[in-house]
Amino acid sequence: MARPFEGVFGDSSELKVIQFLLPLSDLEFNISEIARSVGVSRQTLVPVIKKLTKWNVLKVVSRHGNAKYY
Repeated sequence: MARPFEGVFGDSSELKVIQFLLPLSDLEFNISEIARSVGVSRQTLVPVIKKLTKWNVLKVVSRHGNAKYY
């Protein structure tokens, strides 16, 4: 996958999530699926998801049991 923003913004977990989700904006993913896809642990991703949700970059679009889908 092309990572066009790395050269400009670095290689943070936030950027990895944004680059992964940007072309897939019409799909829903839970935290575990995002973590697996971007190559970081779920524990690393939880604060990133909270931050991106607070910044209105992500939003919870549905819930299935305890899982939130973004």
